[in-house]
Parts: sequence; C-alpha cells; structure tokens
Amino acid sequence: VYLNSMADLGNSNTEEEEDFDEDEDGEENSDEAKHEDGSVEDGVLVGLTNEDFAKRSLENREIGLQAVWSLSSAKSGNGVQQLRDNNVETYWQSDGAQPHLINIQFQERVIFTELAMYVDYSLDESYTPNRITVRAGITFQDLTDVIQIELKEPPAGWVVIPLTEADPLDPENILPLNTFLIQVCIISMHQNGRDTHIRQVKIFGPRRYPQKSSSSVGSGYAAGNAARLPTANSMAHTPGADRVMHPPGAAEPFTFDSSFDFMIR
Repeated sequence: VYLNSMADLGNSNTEEEEDFDEDEDGEENSDEAKHEDGSVEDGVLVGLTNEDFAKRSLENREIGLQAVWSLSSAKSGNGVQQLRDNNVETYWQSDGAQPHLINIQFQERVIFTELAMYVDYSLDESYTPNRITVRAGITFQDLTDVIQIELKEPPAGWVVIPLTEADPLDPENILPLNTFLIQVCIISMHQNGRDTHIRQVKIFGPRRYPQKSSSSVGSGYAAGNAARLPTANSMAHTPGADRVMHPPGAAEPFTFDSSFDFMIR
C-alpha cells in the first residue's frame, strides 16, 4: 500500500509539473502574442502598431517641431506638411532621382534617442522603402553614416530606428546621438520602385520624466501633443514645393538653397 501511495504521489507530482509546464508555455505564448505586432531586425523595431508606438513614445520626447525640415524632392501636395501632420493616411511622395532625402536640422546641438517612420507596403507597394541609411553631422558637408537598415520583409507600421554613437573614450559604451543635423536617406524601394512614400516621421530626444500611459493617447502619437501640431501659419513654403518647416516663434522661416549646401536666413 505504501509503495502504491508513493507511486500515486509521484504520478500526481508529474501531472502537476506537466500542468506547470503547460502554464509556462501558455505565458510564453502570451508574451509572444503581445509582441507579434513588432519584430526586431538588427536592433530596429519593425511593424509597431499605432497603439504600441503611442505607448512607447511616452518614454521619449518628440522634438520635431524645433527643427527645420526639408526634402530632396516632393510631389505637389505631398511634402513636409503631409509627412508631419500626425495622420498615417497622408504621405510624402518624392519626385526626383534617388536617393531620396529627408533633412532634419536644429539650430543647436541636440541629444537624439530614436527616429520613427510609418510605412505600409499593403498601401504603397513599390513606393515602400527597402534600404535606408540615417546620417548625422554638424553640417551637410560632414555627414557620416549612423546606421544602415534593410527592410527585408514588406513592412506595415512604425519602424523605430535607434540613434546612438560609441563613446570616443570608451567604444563599448553606447551613447545617444548628440548633433545638429539628421538626414534620412532612402536608398531603394521594394519591387525596384523609383519614388517613395513615407507616411510619417518622428524624431525623439530623452524625456526627463517619462509620462505614464493614458487612455487619452491618440492614434500613432500621444494626444496631448495634438495642440503642438504644425498649422498653416507655422509652415514655411518654398516656392513650387511644400518643403520647409520652421520652428514656432522664429522671426523668419529658415530656408535652404537647392543643393542643401548651407542654410540662409
């Protein structure tokens, strides 16, 4: 009887362990399900949903309104304003030779944490970026490559790119990028497309006190920032193209010459 009882106890423990393993597998499957909206490719988050991106963006501060934005080319009605209007239904469409460039320039040195762009292959097909290089520098003359990525699988959602650099004194120590100018270079498109569609671009710096998630968070971006969106009065328009945005409060808009070699006021 004792042996049978011990055997029964052993069987009972085995069943409990199997149940425990099943629970652990269930939790792991649940965790995987939570992250199925986004994948990681070489440190780059790809395919984040609007909801997941809105939660993530609370950890940083969107600083794009402090910058001067310019494009290498743009189809009429699909320029900087559409790239920055907080609406993933609109988009920038290039209208020129490759590579296609987005220039984000600040009046002073800025600390950056990451750059995010919204792309959707299901809507844009051959206009969807495939290979992207992000460059940084003090001026256009000293731009250097920060990161190069390839979106091997057709993307749909937010692509979040870290903006970091190695500490000159300790190369193993990775620091946030600290510079004046960020350039996004669209090298090629899926299906060998010629021009590109990018539906939104956000540029982030560190937030001293990260905000908590709230039900008021809007689609693709915290609703609390809605009041800070650019308006027609805060946009500067280069003749013939919707190309440049200047910081709110500036006496005059900043503009670039056509070769982007220098900035004039």
